[in-house]
Amino acid sequence: MNAWILRAAPYAIWLLLLGSTVAWRKGFYYDGGADGVVLAKAACQALACLLAFALAARAPQRRKIPGRPFLLLFLFVSVSLLGAVAVGDIGASVVLAARLLLVAATVGFLLAASPTPSALKPLLVAMAIVGLVSAATGLPGLLAGQRLSGVIPPLRPNAIAMLCGVPAIALAHSILRGKGTFARVSFLGILLGAVLATESRTALLGLALAVALIVLALRRMRRVVAVGLLGLGTVMLPALLYTPALMNMVMRPGSASLLTLNSRTLAWETVLDTPARTWERWVGGGLSIKTVAVEGQYWDSQVLDSSWISALAQAGVLGTLVLAVWALSLLSRSLRRAPDSFLPAMLVFLLLRSFLENGLTEVSTSFLLFFAMSLVVWEPRAEAADTAPARGYTAVNRPPIPVMPQLVKAPR
Repeated sequence: MNAWILRAAPYAIWLLLLGSTVAWRKGFYYDGGADGVVLAKAACQALACLLAFALAARAPQRRKIPGRPFLLLFLFVSVSLLGAVAVGDIGASVVLAARLLLVAATVGFLLAASPTPSALKPLLVAMAIVGLVSAATGLPGLLAGQRLSGVIPPLRPNAIAMLCGVPAIALAHSILRGKGTFARVSFLGILLGAVLATESRTALLGLALAVALIVLALRRMRRVVAVGLLGLGTVMLPALLYTPALMNMVMRPGSASLLTLNSRTLAWETVLDTPARTWERWVGGGLSIKTVAVEGQYWDSQVLDSSWISALAQAGVLGTLVLAVWALSLLSRSLRRAPDSFLPAMLVFLLLRSFLENGLTEVSTSFLLFFAMSLVVWEPRAEAADTAPARGYTAVNRPPIPVMPQLVKAPR
């Protein structure tokens, strides 16, 4: 296969896969059946999986994929399917479980075909493209005084913040480590502008923590980077202290008090109050549960705006324990193994958002990133060493490493 095709194919496949996971219409949650949009998204996912499999089969060098993420995903899906059978709502949950496993297989094929330290780069580029395209189509609404939300695709503000925030962390990591260029700094400014326009409080807090983690992990800082950070702080600090920008962001017009987390706690209390003697408490009710009924309000149902509350509703206590073990062990492994702060910063941003937004337990951008990072972080150490050639050598002409040092002196 042509070398140019091998380099460009991952970007195209990630774009196709990401396009099949983002929302194509607002306010729609799959609860069974099939229509044109459902079939089209399924066809895109199947095509992405086939192309990723073909790419992995023809790749000249392949990454060894760990099995732990697939095992944990299978356990979570199995528990949720058991809960769906218990409550008698198996149809939609089986379809969603199949989609989740298909997306995981596609991510595995893509990373198997990219045995380089920058294997996540095509995903980050695809996220930036989709996020900025959606943000550009939503500029008329932003100019009218609304939060930035997309039109094509019709993404909510928080979804745009996710798509633009993750590449922004990657660019910030590169710039803070002294690899900044004018193009990278300009692109970072565009991404940060999109995140600010969404007014997503969780995304902004996650970005701040991720950048702080990157800065604290730096052993040496180039002078130009230090001067830039001081200049940025000098400009931003007065703007935050002496203008209402920060207060307007925290207390958006029309939003409820932060103490109640808007109307989210209504759904959370309903799920947390599930009786302990029911199947729903321990194995959930299936992946099709996206909303719960609420009482005493002028609306009948409320979206589960939390990946962890969703996990509790979909897979019960057992499934939530699986997800918790997965997330904590992944974060611990990334902190112990990563040569720098890139992967831990990304995980902090993703996991912080998971408490107030859905995504980790469904076919979404958050799941794509979470599963891809799991495959990279849990990659066997020997395989990771083989895929990172020493400076000045390629994987082909790298000289052999001696088994033990030369201990015998040469004759005089």
